[in-house]
Amino acid sequence: MSKRQMVLIAGFVIVLLINAANYSLVYAAKDNGVNSIDEALARIIELCEVKEWFSKKVPVKFEVIDEANRYVIRAFVNIEDGGPGHTSVIGWFAVEKENGEAYSINHEIIGGPELSDPKTYLPKPNLKYAVYQQFCDGEQGSYDFYTAHISNGTLVSSTEIVGRKDEKTGLTKHFFGGQDGIYYAYDYALAEKTVWLKNRLHTGQTWAQNGNSWRVLEIGTECDLGFRLFANCLVLEEHFNLVNAHYKKYLAPGYGVVLVIDITSGTVVFKLRNCQAISAKQAQDIVLLNSPNMSKST
Repeated sequence: MSKRQMVLIAGFVIVLLINAANYSLVYAAKDNGVNSIDEALARIIELCEVKEWFSKKVPVKFEVIDEANRYVIRAFVNIEDGGPGHTSVIGWFAVEKENGEAYSINHEIIGGPELSDPKTYLPKPNLKYAVYQQFCDGEQGSYDFYTAHISNGTLVSSTEIVGRKDEKTGLTKHFFGGQDGIYYAYDYALAEKTVWLKNRLHTGQTWAQNGNSWRVLEIGTECDLGFRLFANCLVLEEHFNLVNAHYKKYLAPGYGVVLVIDITSGTVVFKLRNCQAISAKQAQDIVLLNSPNMSKST
């Protein structure tokens, strides 16, 4: 059975460790391997993904799993940005005990989702969401979303039921796979596809379309919405120049967008309040009813 240990190292402490004499001895002969958690952490600290955080003087935490032949280490930081508290995962790493080799490990190796794949963040079909949403015109309230797979030409479709009382109508968004990522189009304008997420997602990645821009801020972040803690979230910064809107958006694996914060005001403009599975027939009936153009094309 693996042994787990939590280690907290503040940025300034790491600077001292790097300059310490015993730190140099650890690296003098890597082929001698590592014999302790401290030695394993010293190897991880040298990786560029981790070094970047130490340069910011941010307290970094490590979860260490002591396996038979190696140490598996999760490096992460706590983020406080005025919204819900969460952690940002710097990455998962391994250090071989025999030769001291340190390297990044794929999330799939430890059973987690592939966080660089945009399909990971698509909402699963056959879900019903209850959300709070505030629109640009100031209208706000609680709304329902439904997801379904209605066509072989799409990855998934999502219908938002909007309006007041008897005037409610459905607004459907369809997601499509592309050579460089995932695109979406509203049912009323299927030919107008917008980039949703690019392939090979990584921190700092950017893209733009029609004067609007997006940037990947974090990958592997936790987002606590009260009724549920969502792990391994993708955090995007998006800027819509036409309406001068600047947002911070959280996307959870299998659920899509779960939280959106207006960066300028700090206001929550979209928040998932509840989510439940429904039957495929119920989901498809609602989404197809509100997808007349997709229904005609399939």
